[in-house]
Amino acid sequence: FHISDSERNRGYRKFLDSLRDPGAAGILGHIKRFLMSVLMPQAAAVGESVFQNSDMDNAPLEERAKIWFEFMEDQFDAHPLWQDKGEKALIMAREGLEKYVMTKLFHVAFNEICLRVAADDEQFTHRRKVLQRFVTAEDLEVHPVCRSRMTVSLASNELNKLNSFCAPAGKLQCIVR
Repeated sequence: FHISDSERNRGYRKFLDSLRDPGAAGILGHIKRFLMSVLMPQAAAVGESVFQNSDMDNAPLEERAKIWFEFMEDQFDAHPLWQDKGEKALIMAREGLEKYVMTKLFHVAFNEICLRVAADDEQFTHRRKVLQRFVTAEDLEVHPVCRSRMTVSLASNELNKLNSFCAPAGKLQCIVR
């Protein structure tokens, strides 16, 4: 299922506009509670729990986010604003939700992960530098048409943009391009 960048941007703006609809108050409440549970856990503990099982409030962020995003998919499927719009609208709503939430939680989510994998990253960087010295495009069976400096430069630029995106879907688009 392919969606162009311009269509994705329009979809995100539509998603934000949908959140402004008074009928989306319940969806917006779920989003705010989840964000508060991550960004300000002490304040969120006083209010209503994000999860039916309050033990989940102390689970690792990846696990909480996975369960919450699955819950939100069900909410979108059943919500009147998205219910009869078709699969494409639901996909755009899910992507919009992911982008919105990950933009807010980016530093928390990726800082936790970066701290855990710092040693692995350092080891990978060292190995990559060693391999760059003697592995060629021919060794990697890169098609001869794609071996020009311009093509490699374009690919490198796209991959370097990776860190400018907060949502996983945006990062994936850099890799695919």
